[in-house]
Amino acid sequence: MPSRSTKRVGYCPFGPPCQFDVKRPLVIGHRGLPEVALENTRCSFELAIQVGSDTVETAVHLASDGHVVCTP
Repeated sequence: MPSRSTKRVGYCPFGPPCQFDVKRPLVIGHRGLPEVALENTRCSFELAIQVGSDTVETAVHLASDGHVVCTP
């Protein structure tokens, strides 16, 4: 029986593939860490990573004028 990999590879558009340990749940900081810092801000994202999130996510939209915006 082949051994099972303990890593899961994710797509990262800004660098090499990201690897996550599949022996534990993937922790995603939704809009960063909004309990501590204003959500969807760099500060909130960095705090989420510092306290143990594997990654962060946010809602991003393309406005009618062509600008990319994050929405609360």
